[in-house]
Amino acid sequence: MRLITFDGLSGSGKYTQSNQLCDHFGIEWIQDDCLNTMMHVAERVIGDKDLIGRMTLWIAAVRLSYQFDWHKRDLFTINSFWRFVIETFTWGDFDNVDLLLDAVDTLLIEDRNDILPVCSFYLRISGYESSVRFIKREAQWSGLSGSSSGIKIEGLGENPEIIERDNRIIKVTNHLADRYPFFHIIDGMRPEQEVFDDILRISKEALSECEIRG
Repeated sequence: MRLITFDGLSGSGKYTQSNQLCDHFGIEWIQDDCLNTMMHVAERVIGDKDLIGRMTLWIAAVRLSYQFDWHKRDLFTINSFWRFVIETFTWGDFDNVDLLLDAVDTLLIEDRNDILPVCSFYLRISGYESSVRFIKREAQWSGLSGSSSGIKIEGLGENPEIIERDNRIIKVTNHLADRYPFFHIIDGMRPEQEVFDDILRISKEALSECEIRG
């Protein structure tokens, strides 16, 4: 089983890019109901304060999905694979990041069933851009796309909380990229086709290496 994952803020292009990649390789894009349910439980039941609990539950759900379905597939994509890991270290104790990531690896590499991704893509956009894209998307769904093309949100780009979150996420994702050679940070602020071209090139290279090793 070869797994390709997509992460990023809301509006970063996770679903768009994963769908395009599935279309290119001719594989079915699947919405995993088990993972969606467990993500909802992690968000609503465990709560925002117990970040470690959310992360542990999410990884357990990932492993269950692998055991029941993923291992039957040759190539598989999933969105928000690293979400709770990133959030844990964005708002939690970054000093112990490698110790906790060792525990994450133990959960992902269990009983010789390695479900670490072949490629993980983090589509990096700013918190401001995420908000703008969300509003544009809502406007498009409401039939107001023409009036939202040049939308700007006054003052949001200078919001200290958003700037702090952006800086923390940069630190965390850079650390993940340093630790995991398959974790790629993609500039999601560029045109959609440019982003996809990078993702496709990296994916092809990684899959070719898998075939050589296999």
